[in-house]
Amino acid sequence: MKIFESDMSEEDAQKVSGAYSKEANSSLFGVIFHVLILIFFNFQFKELGYYKYLILLIPSISTIYQLKKAINIFFFNPIRKDLELQRKITITLIISKKTEGYEDFELPNSSDCIEFEENPYFSSLDVSGNSFYNTEIGDEVNFELSKFGKWIIAVYSKSEKIDYNTYKHRKSK
Repeated sequence: MKIFESDMSEEDAQKVSGAYSKEANSSLFGVIFHVLILIFFNFQFKELGYYKYLILLIPSISTIYQLKKAINIFFFNPIRKDLELQRKITITLIISKKTEGYEDFELPNSSDCIEFEENPYFSSLDVSGNSFYNTEIGDEVNFELSKFGKWIIAVYSKSEKIDYNTYKHRKSK
């Protein structure tokens, strides 16, 4: 694993800002949606007495979780530091395993997946079919991340952009 640090271009800063905006909007929508569900359930079950509180337990826990997520995104996210200093890191990881997805009407669809050697950042990446067939085990994959928030700016291998759907962070030990 190799790590390099460099300056962020204006285009990179816009990608980071756009990703943060999507995450913030999604979180805000989640909070509003959960609060509305909580209010709806509260008015639906006026006559139930103590059972009402048992029924409201799950929506309440879900709302608290969404609120915690929104507070973390809006107040504790290092996006301001990323955009102020405009620094990025490039991490080079090596592909250790490739798993081809499957398409079957009886089973859920799965994406093609590439897994990386042991590292503190990413364990795997779900990629498009094109990207899957253009990479081999042992190839180096470069991740460009914002330095502080670790927002993904770009993923590429052999100077070709890798189209990815989702990624899995490495769990800290």
